[in-house]
Amino acid sequence: MSVSATESAIDVAYWFFGRAEKDGIFLDDEKMFHLLFIAQLNYARRYEREVLVPSFFVCDEDGFSEPNLKKMFSLGRPYMPPVKLSDKVCAFLEAIWKQYAQMTTAAFSSLIKNSSAYKECYRNGEKRLVAVDDILDKFTLPRPSESSGENKKIRISQNGPVMVSRWNPRKLESSEQRTKNK
Repeated sequence: MSVSATESAIDVAYWFFGRAEKDGIFLDDEKMFHLLFIAQLNYARRYEREVLVPSFFVCDEDGFSEPNLKKMFSLGRPYMPPVKLSDKVCAFLEAIWKQYAQMTTAAFSSLIKNSSAYKECYRNGEKRLVAVDDILDKFTLPRPSESSGENKKIRISQNGPVMVSRWNPRKLESSEQRTKNK
């Protein structure tokens, strides 16, 4: 059994809340749970199945969440003194933040719920306990080129996420081609 990189999921949750505050972004609880889950998976992948937080996750209609945090945050966020995480963990969480922070909660939920791991774990109306190690190989996130095409990117507009692509103007027919087509 391995030792976790942090003492609790609370430490990582508060790191994400602090990072969001630093960027002037409101981080809702649902998105924080998605970030925590993705961080746990990516940490296990990157560091040979080591554990970021010593937690199991529950799979339900909201996606994957840490049940103790969900209960704790259900009445609001309690005060927690800042915890100093290791440089390795902070650098890792910063990379997760940069990759996923700009996603809306709805887009993040869709990403999680469209995964084969979620579809396999979720049963309508049930809360199922999931060990990350059990679904690590089943949960795959699409690479940017797989999910959005070669030249397309997802950006956030005032109306939410939009797909943008490289501008490719249409070719106009020359006057000779127009006369031939008539």
